[in-house]
Amino acid sequence: MNFKRNYTLTDDGYLLIANAGHMLLVDTGAPTSFGKGLDGVPGVPENPPESMAGLLTIDWLVDQVHHEFHGLIGAEVLRERTLVLDPGNRTVTLGREIIEPDAGVPVRHLMNVPIVDGFVADRPAEIIFDTGAPLGFVPQEMVAGLDPVDRISEFYPLLGPFETDVYELPLQIGDERQVMRFGILPEAAAQMHATAGLPVLVGLGLLEHYRISIGLREKRMRLEPLERSD
Repeated sequence: MNFKRNYTLTDDGYLLIANAGHMLLVDTGAPTSFGKGLDGVPGVPENPPESMAGLLTIDWLVDQVHHEFHGLIGAEVLRERTLVLDPGNRTVTLGREIIEPDAGVPVRHLMNVPIVDGFVADRPAEIIFDTGAPLGFVPQEMVAGLDPVDRISEFYPLLGPFETDVYELPLQIGDERQVMRFGILPEAAAQMHATAGLPVLVGLGLLEHYRISIGLREKRMRLEPLERSD
């Protein structure tokens, strides 16, 4: 049976769903799920922990994002189910939808967190797909010589809040290409990503353009362009 819920996308880009009387953040950038309200979510173990590794708590995250929620659905749910984010119907589904082998792009993972190959500013990149991130991030060298279009407040788990300039860069995944917004991570976080060989992160900005299907069972990610009315 599919698990399907309507979602709320906050003004600042966080994706929340209601389940079992609680609000949940959908976050494929987190390896595992934790907190309250996760009853019946496929792929989440019984009695999930209250925090991630005893370090990252729901209360701390709520203080950062300034939206009330009680649990977090992490990337472990992708191991046996396909996650479908459908902006046309504003729904999140964890189900048995099949992504055909010739559809989309291959996906691999690091501790369940999905990774795809693509191009940012026409440079090849290994890209983390993180539904918990409203904004994407690239290394500083990718924006050398460019003028920012904005400056905003962001945060990074365990490191806390920071300010970042925002740049517009072309992103290509498979045959799909869009101009997306990217910030710059603080030095400590950027160094961690660089050491892992994963300096680029793409977030929920993709929902402005695509219905997204992703799963580790079939190791595929499919982007279906949204129909636009003139």
